[in-house]
Amino acid sequence: MSFFQSLLSLFLGKQDDALAASQAAGAVNNAPGASVVALLSPFGDPQVDGPEGVMMRGLSMRSEVALKVSSKKIEMSGEGALAGRLAAAAEVAHEQALLVNADVVIWGTVAVESGDLNIRLFPVRQEPLTKPGAVGLGDLLRVPVNFSVEISDLIYAAILAAVPPRNELHLREILIELGPVLDRLSETFQAGPPGLTDNQMFSARATYGNCLAALAGRTRNAEMMNIAAETLWKALEMPAAASLPLDAGMAQSHRAACYMSLADLSGEPSCLTTAAEAFASAADAFGADSQPDDWALAQMNRGHALYRHGANSNEPRSLQAAIKAYGEALKVFTRGRSPARWSELMNSQGITLAQLAESFSGTALAEQAVECFMKALEVRRREAVPGLWAASQNNLGAALFSLGKATGDNSLLQRAASSFRGAMEVYREAGSTNNVHVLQKNIGRVERLLETRGVPVTPESKEEDRETADGDESGEKADAPDAGGDTTGKKPD
Repeated sequence: MSFFQSLLSLFLGKQDDALAASQAAGAVNNAPGASVVALLSPFGDPQVDGPEGVMMRGLSMRSEVALKVSSKKIEMSGEGALAGRLAAAAEVAHEQALLVNADVVIWGTVAVESGDLNIRLFPVRQEPLTKPGAVGLGDLLRVPVNFSVEISDLIYAAILAAVPPRNELHLREILIELGPVLDRLSETFQAGPPGLTDNQMFSARATYGNCLAALAGRTRNAEMMNIAAETLWKALEMPAAASLPLDAGMAQSHRAACYMSLADLSGEPSCLTTAAEAFASAADAFGADSQPDDWALAQMNRGHALYRHGANSNEPRSLQAAIKAYGEALKVFTRGRSPARWSELMNSQGITLAQLAESFSGTALAEQAVECFMKALEVRRREAVPGLWAASQNNLGAALFSLGKATGDNSLLQRAASSFRGAMEVYREAGSTNNVHVLQKNIGRVERLLETRGVPVTPESKEEDRETADGDESGEKADAPDAGGDTTGKKPD
């Protein structure tokens, strides 16, 4: 039995009980059919023996992919930065996919000079690049126009790996098919797929490594995640990586995501510093002038890795480096140009400043944290993004509590309680009982401190804050929605 087979056997065996429970509760639809619906966009003029025909023949025998062919070609304009043009093309792909209930769009072009068939995958449900196996707009698979059976396997694996599972049954269906394909490909890549140029070989290895990362992430297997990271590194060591900076930057980002995941799976803090270094290498590959959006995103993700290392290891220097990385990203993601990214960075910077404030005397850092959260809330409006608004309100409440506790200013404590109550309303409306329970505890801490200072708390507010959270077990943090690396605030100390 191969390692892939052992891994799947172990994981799927553990999954059986959870799947049975989900089916009994009616949470999983056990309807038959393909696991993934893929929409193939025309690569150019329709040709029976052209790229579309090769792709259709290659996927027609794959039982887990239902292939649909679009009548409209996705065009990428020749103006503006590449990231913007790809984002516009992705919007068109998303609209086309929704019309036919597709999970992923396959889009490609034939490069006249190199003869490469350049394939891009646009998943309808995008995942942040900090998640292992996620597919970004910059990801590109370069293969020969008349590709081999082995490359057909790789394309199939990439399609399966690109689609986030909808539920436990969908996850099982994808893994049962993805595991054996990657197992076959492991033998292929030991010798090297035949008939590939150096650039195509680099691209194929990097794509294979990211598929392994998706499998490792979905099975939560540290050994497989290490193999994925090593595979991506072997691709990056190839000379072709230097001539393909965008491809290399994406591979470094995927490698960084592997180490972010390994930090959770192994509990080893050094994985986070390795992730931060990989994101820094990704930023260098993209270049602030060449690919500013990708560069800024790599800087932001580097900040997330450094924050986690600093918070988990009580290392102020990592927190200071995270703040610097966020500042670099803010040079590109300005409020006027990218308001959503800007507000995410303001929120993340506030969290990092609040964490750093615990290591130094004075209130300057906590005051800066409050300012960051207030700025984030100028964009994160409750009526537009209630989950993100609640996350920043909770973070603001925690920072105000720390300031009020340190300065003796009771008005800050009252503002903290107001922020917590606003966040609690949103989480209660969303049915997020764990977050409600945490915020009730946060409000209780504020009220107890106010009472010790002789500030009366109205019976009505105390009664409201004591409402039970449906018997939910308490966590000490409110789980904020993830917006591509968003992090949640802390409980008041």
